[in-house]
Amino acid sequence: MVKCLTQKRVLKTIAGFRGHVTKQHEKPHLKAHQHEANNTAENPISKTTSTDLHTSIADIFPAIFEATLKSIAKDPMHKLFGESEVTLLSRVVLCLSGVHQFFLDTFMTVFSVGRTLCSTLDREYMFQKYHQTTVSADFTCGYMLLFGTLTFTNQGICNFVNILLMELMGNLIKERAESALKKAASEHETISDSDQNILFYVCGFIARSLKKRYSRSKSACPKKKKCLEYLCSCPPIPPS
Repeated sequence: MVKCLTQKRVLKTIAGFRGHVTKQHEKPHLKAHQHEANNTAENPISKTTSTDLHTSIADIFPAIFEATLKSIAKDPMHKLFGESEVTLLSRVVLCLSGVHQFFLDTFMTVFSVGRTLCSTLDREYMFQKYHQTTVSADFTCGYMLLFGTLTFTNQGICNFVNILLMELMGNLIKERAESALKKAASEHETISDSDQNILFYVCGFIARSLKKRYSRSKSACPKKKKCLEYLCSCPPIPPS
């Protein structure tokens, strides 16, 4: 039994599940074993540890928040017909108390999904959380209370918040990706001489075993035989 979480349907076979998600949802990458009907996990996505994900957002948010507001204020698209409310709000918010913490709490909620965001399903779940959080009544009331005392229209405030959310989301993900690449590069491990010798031995053993196997076969491909003979005749690579 495999369950489709979108339509709450239970399909009897794996083939039926694959056909359903491919035709109905255009998601052929979904794995049947992650959607088993007797799976009691709250979400089929693997819960890989991500405590550093939550912490890193809190660390990088202040600088990104300020840079994003300044970028919006300088964006010529918001000045096509003079100073727009979006541009003016981006300047006012820099000096308005409580706004930074409000948006920080919002994105901490979005990124506290317990995922590493390495897989497509992880990111889909995170964006689902983002949508649920930013369209909720609590979020709308929150930013209206913050900006309600200012002399801006409700439409102008809504436009500004939507632009700020999209820009912040993109910048946060970009910054995390870049920092993760730097961290991975700095923590790259070099293979030891012992491990390298083991790998060379295994590779040589496989090549010689295949050569022995194909030498006994009359129907073996001549190209494969020639390739294996060449591999087995190559001199060993000296240690670096």
